[in-house]
Amino acid sequence: DYKGKLVLLNFWASWCPPCRAEMPGFIKLQEEYKNKPFNIIGAALEDKRSADQFADEIGVNYPYAFGLEVIQDRAAAFGNPDGGLPYSVLISPDQKILSVYYGFISEEKLKKMIDENIN
Repeated sequence: DYKGKLVLLNFWASWCPPCRAEMPGFIKLQEEYKNKPFNIIGAALEDKRSADQFADEIGVNYPYAFGLEVIQDRAAAFGNPDGGLPYSVLISPDQKILSVYYGFISEEKLKKMIDENIN
């Protein structure tokens, strides 16, 4: 569904302080780039109720999946077998992994990454 778009796949959880700190910047940038070939996709390492409650609380404006085992498996498949959070993967429009990021990503750093890689 996202072929042809730059994608930031972000693994997070509501109980993770750096995840909570970076997500407002993600929300802003998703809005700023909504008419560009860019999307953020979240992957919450927790149950639906907890993920939905937090996402509603802060106004997440991008799609996200949730679950414990399935998200842990996806994180491992994208190079994070230990499930450290936050963990983000920048995926090119032709669906190749450009970069992986362990830990907090500032709004400014993400904006620079988008601008350097967007078509």
